[in-house]
Amino acid sequence: MSDNLKNRASEAVLEALRSVITQSYPHTETDVVARALLFFLVRVSNTWRSIRTLDEHMSDEEGPMVDGGTLLRAMFDAYLQAEYIVSDEKLAVERANDYLDFEHVEKHKRARCVTSYDNPFAEALKTSPHRPTGEERLQQEYNRVKARYFVEKRQPDGTIQRGPRVRSNWYSGTLADIARSLGKSDEYDILLATFHGCVHSSAWAVRKGPMVSREHILDWASTIAARVARLSVNRNCIVLDELHEQILAALCRPYF
Repeated sequence: MSDNLKNRASEAVLEALRSVITQSYPHTETDVVARALLFFLVRVSNTWRSIRTLDEHMSDEEGPMVDGGTLLRAMFDAYLQAEYIVSDEKLAVERANDYLDFEHVEKHKRARCVTSYDNPFAEALKTSPHRPTGEERLQQEYNRVKARYFVEKRQPDGTIQRGPRVRSNWYSGTLADIARSLGKSDEYDILLATFHGCVHSSAWAVRKGPMVSREHILDWASTIAARVARLSVNRNCIVLDELHEQILAALCRPYF
């Protein structure tokens, strides 16, 4: 594909994503599921732009590959979470709320972690005049939601103990569990797991890069972004123009 044709194709994908984002915003005021989906869509769209920037400005074969693989891994992670939220209509609102409210758990964990140290940064936070008010508000929000994220542990007598420890993610289990529940274990194991080494700088990944060719890294990113966009289109009953509809349809075809 010529550079000119590739750029035109990328611009068309970008415009499709922008169109879905713009039309999704009004729905987020009254629909918590639409709001959660928009978070994921904005994330993957911006990450798609980052991969496009790498693709355009790092012309050598190896330069963008490990970082590109890391970004593709993040996009796939976001897609699976978004798909999981809407995969069960009866649970979609509950899952969307769990995703959004986990913010208070993250804030609480970070605050406790940072203020447990004795260094200039931690001391500045601990002595801030805003700390008492901020901590009280943070604790109230944490107390409000924490029970939804308690770790469950089976006791020797067979009973289940919940808490007081909370999960590391808004969902229970692992991302692999989510993929399995969606019937996408093959995508997780064959595609997403390919990029684990890029995230963790494994010797194999650094030496060889991810199992995707340089010329297709942006194409792959486009398929993931399109999947998340399609979720918002379906949830919000968005009507796209013919070109953008054709783009999403082409990019959302099954991998296998």
